[in-house]
Order: sequence, then C-alpha cells, then structure tokens
Amino acid sequence: MVLRIDSQKNKQVLQELLRAHQYCRKFGIISDLVILNEQAFSYAQETQNAINSLCETYRNYSIDSNGKRQIFTLKLDMISTKSFHTLLSSARFGLHAINGSLSEQLTINQYTEINPKIHPLNYLIKNFGNTTH
Repeated sequence: MVLRIDSQKNKQVLQELLRAHQYCRKFGIISDLVILNEQAFSYAQETQNAINSLCETYRNYSIDSNGKRQIFTLKLDMISTKSFHTLLSSARFGLHAINGSLSEQLTINQYTEINPKIHPLNYLIKNFGNTTH
C-alpha cells in the first residue's frame, strides 16, 4: 500500500490508514505500508516530522515475525523518479490524501458481494469499523 501525502492538514487520512493497516494485521493480512511525503521542499521536514510521529506508535505493532517493520516513510525529494514510478506501480493499491478520507477512496459498491476467501483485503476494508462483523 502507498499513501501519498502533501500536507499536514491531511494527516487524518494517514491516521485512518494506519488503523486500517493494524486492523488487517489482526486478521493475518500482512502488507507493507509506504507513506510518501510529497510536501514541497521548504515544508517537507515539518511534514515529515508529523508523519514520523504518527507512524512511530503503529510501527511498534507492525513488526513481523522476522523482526522486519511493515511501515515505511519516504520523502519524494529523496528518491529518484524511477524509484517513485516503481513504488507506485508495484503497490497493490495507492491512495492520495488529497482525495478524501479512507472510506471515500475505498468505496466499494454496496451491491457487490465480496468473497472473503478470494479478496480478504477488500472484504476487511469494506467491513472496517463495522461493529457487527
């Protein structure tokens, strides 16, 4: 998963995604989460500090059985264009914080039945926050 974020004002989307990532882990769905800070250079460090602060708590819970972390933060100005395109093309899905909340970006047609055995991540995301689940 990749989340592109370009402003501290969109940190709620990051918080939602971190909670969803932790929620999926409870069901055995392990994935890497990359937070890509696209803030302009002059404000990048301030935004990066805010991102790191939010991620630090969740990082402690996202270490796999081999001791590897699952949450990574990057600054766009520190990676090459080729690396940027590789990152986006290799992600199962990508989100951009400017496009709204997590639920707005991951809206799944309510009439679509999702088989949890075939699409476990989509099933969990569709039911994220559902207290009857």
